[in-house]
Amino acid sequence: MKKILSFVMILSIFIVSPINTYAEEVENNKVEVKETDKEKEEPKEEKVSFVQCDDSKSAKFRNEDNELINVKLLGITVPDKTEEETYEYICDLLKKTDDIKLEYDESSEKTDSYGRRYAWVFVDDLLLQDILVKEGYANISSQIAEYKYMDDLKISLDEAKDKEKGIWKPDVEEKEKENDKEETAKKSVWNKIVTSVVSFIDGILDSILKFIESML
Repeated sequence: MKKILSFVMILSIFIVSPINTYAEEVENNKVEVKETDKEKEEPKEEKVSFVQCDDSKSAKFRNEDNELINVKLLGITVPDKTEEETYEYICDLLKKTDDIKLEYDESSEKTDSYGRRYAWVFVDDLLLQDILVKEGYANISSQIAEYKYMDDLKISLDEAKDKEKGIWKPDVEEKEKENDKEETAKKSVWNKIVTSVVSFIDGILDSILKFIESML
């Protein structure tokens, strides 16, 4: 009987021990998955430091974990003719700014085709995109999606247009061309009138001369 009991106890050790080990592994894996999920969670906003400008609509920053973030300014577009001027303005502003924050919009795609993160950029608590639109450096993007700050940008756009700032300022060369066209058109009309009058007078004089000749 003792031999049977000993055999049962030994057998139970071999069966229960692997089960306990497997249970511990499963529990550890659960913890690891949770930690991985936490690492994958992306922040809605984060403080960053300026690194460099890439063009008139994008720049590089570093977050507090020293990760390099390539950012595309969300919600705006810049005309080709003012790209260089806008680029210089943005770079100068970002270099002078002490407090820069990125905010990611839940309604927007995360990245563009070049892998740049779409973001709202705040400089000393002021929205950079709003500054650019208000000062006439940028226009509102034609994208259909209604992003978080689009209503603010629309108000600033109307203000820039009313004050004819930046890209909304009348083009001097184009205005001169239009004036030249108007002047040419006026001259053309006047020339037609003069030609018609001269032709009319010539007709009358010709008729008078013919009448005189017939009387002689």
